[in-house]
Amino acid sequence: ILEKIFNERAEFRVLQKGSEKEFYIVSHKTKIKNGYEFLHSIQAGPQLLPTLDLEKEGFIIKNSKGKVIRDGIGSLGKSARSAIGIKASKEILFVTVSKTQGLTIKELANLMKELNCISAMALDGGKSSSLIWKEKNTIKQFFGTKQLTPYVNSAIIAKKTTN
Repeated sequence: ILEKIFNERAEFRVLQKGSEKEFYIVSHKTKIKNGYEFLHSIQAGPQLLPTLDLEKEGFIIKNSKGKVIRDGIGSLGKSARSAIGIKASKEILFVTVSKTQGLTIKELANLMKELNCISAMALDGGKSSSLIWKEKNTIKQFFGTKQLTPYVNSAIIAKKTTN
């Protein structure tokens, strides 16, 4: 499974060419195009769009009869979920779904498609799914469970730019 984790798992990349930043969601093994500078990367997954392949990325393992014998992230069950998506317009979307709403990974992929994303990747799910943002001068928050404070080991801090 380590081969799948190190080479097949999806990652969100920030690359720069000249003064322009570009965003991609690709498998880790994808080569960086000539002329691009590698700035940042977040590996998570699975990749939701343009294709979802839980087995290829090692999130599920099936036996010889095709029965799922391991579902490492509970992808087949409904849960709180978070995702990042890129639209054709180059807008970046951060999406969080509550546990009460709960989605499977396939349903999350369908939601990202409905939101007009051309590529998307799942982030963390379960208790740590949360979204905190600033709207005007107010900090707003949404947690994937009813807990008052999130249990979060890692975070993405994004700054809105005019580019």
